[in-house]
Amino acid sequence: MYLLAAISTSDMAYAEAFYGLFQLFFCLVGLVLMYLGVSSYLWARKIENIPTSKIRSIAVGLVEVKGTPRPAGTFINPISKKSCAYYNIVISYLPGTSTGTRWVELFNESSPGKFYLEDDTGRILVQSESKNMGVMPRTEFEEEGKLSPEVIGFLNSRPETKKGLEAARGKRILVTEYCLDGSTELYVLGTAGQLEGASSEVHSENLVIRRGSSDKTFFMSGKSEKDSIRNSSLYAMVFMAVGFFIFALGAFFAFVTGLAIESLSLLSRGS
Repeated sequence: MYLLAAISTSDMAYAEAFYGLFQLFFCLVGLVLMYLGVSSYLWARKIENIPTSKIRSIAVGLVEVKGTPRPAGTFINPISKKSCAYYNIVISYLPGTSTGTRWVELFNESSPGKFYLEDDTGRILVQSESKNMGVMPRTEFEEEGKLSPEVIGFLNSRPETKKGLEAARGKRILVTEYCLDGSTELYVLGTAGQLEGASSEVHSENLVIRRGSSDKTFFMSGKSEKDSIRNSSLYAMVFMAVGFFIFALGAFFAFVTGLAIESLSLLSRGS
């Protein structure tokens, strides 16, 4: 009898609080995952509902186009010496030998995020805010001293990279080179607006695609529209299914714990 009374006054309170927080955590995680699932679903429908336009015929507003990226200036990748519409170079080294050690960035350089997108009807300027742009990188991953002559030459050509190379001597070095060139067909979804100072006779060359001030939608991918929709729909299904399962698990725990606590409370009162 005394044991039941003790459980009802102290341990039961702690157990109720602990399991309450545990159930709340499960339910919140489930709700967040379901929210992400709904967002992915709505994103997929948004991509699907906006028709892909030819560049020559696009109007001001939210547009969807695809084409080949072309440089908006002279941008030569300093390592591969290739002409790129956009490039990004990231150089990192591994300080230790353990698997848990993080890569330390030595150098990061990008060309301006402006480039032309061209199809068989014309071209339009694209203003990007994001790096890497979903383009697959060419990666070198070797011990220092076994890097290609082009990479070694680049590292030694600039004071900041040369100093970093000395600090990383004997360490593992990762050189990642991103280059957006004419071999990649790019899918772009964003807001077309007037290009300040433009006065071309070609309508599309007076516009620029970027993130809008009211509609913040901006998306670029080297994948097709169909693949983007399929991936977003898959993420939506997975997030919603897992989120619902976790939420239901939390609700089930809440129900079972409530019954157990109520039973213990009845037993203690009966004692």
